Amino acid sequence: MMILPMGALRRRITWLQGAGTLAFVLVGNLLGSLVLAWVLIQSGIFNDAATGGMLDGILTSKMSHSPTEVLFRGVMCNILVCVAIWAAGRVKSEAAKAIVIFWGVFGFIASGFEHVVANMTIFGAGVLGGSTVDVTWADFGTNMLWAGLGNLVGGMVIMGMGYHFIAGRRKADAAVPDSIDAADVAVQQDAVPEVERVS
Repeated sequence: MMILPMGALRRRITWLQGAGTLAFVLVGNLLGSLVLAWVLIQSGIFNDAATGGMLDGILTSKMSHSPTEVLFRGVMCNILVCVAIWAAGRVKSEAAKAIVIFWGVFGFIASGFEHVVANMTIFGAGVLGGSTVDVTWADFGTNMLWAGLGNLVGGMVIMGMGYHFIAGRRKADAAVPDSIDAADVAVQQDAVPEVERVS
C-alpha cells in the first residue's frame, strides 16, 4: 500500500497496474488467511480455555469499534508497518532488520490498531466456527472495508505520497528516459572510444 503508489507516482508502473497488483495481493492474502483459520480450527487450538478465550476477546473488542475508529486505527497501523519496512530497508544487518520490523509490528499490535490482513485470519476463524462469539460475514466484510481503507490511507497517502511530496522526483528519474534499460546503457558505454593515455 506504500510501495505500489510510490511506483505509480514515480512512473515506474501505471496506476492501473498498481491497483491490479494490490487487488491480487489482497485476494491472495484472503484465501491464505481463510485456509490458515480453517487449519487452526481443525487443530483444536481454540478448544483450549486460554487460546479460545483469547480469540473471543479479540473478536468482541474488534466488533465493538465504530467504522470511524476502525478507519483511524487502520491508518495508524499502516504508518507503523510502513515505517518498520522502510527502516529495515535502510540497514544492512539481518539482525537489525529483524529488530526494526519486530518493534514496528509489535507497536501496532500492542496499540490495538487494525491491520486488514491480520484481521482476515482473526475474523476468518470467527466466521468458520472457531469462536463462541457470533461473527457474521457482514461483520467480516465491514471490518475488511474500514481497516483496509485505513491501511490504504496510512500507506498510500501519508507515507507514499508524503515521501513523494517531500523528496520530489529524483534527478536520475528525470534525466534518464523510461525506455533506457541496463542493456542500452551498456551498449552506449561500449560505443564510447577509450582515450589513449599520454605518457
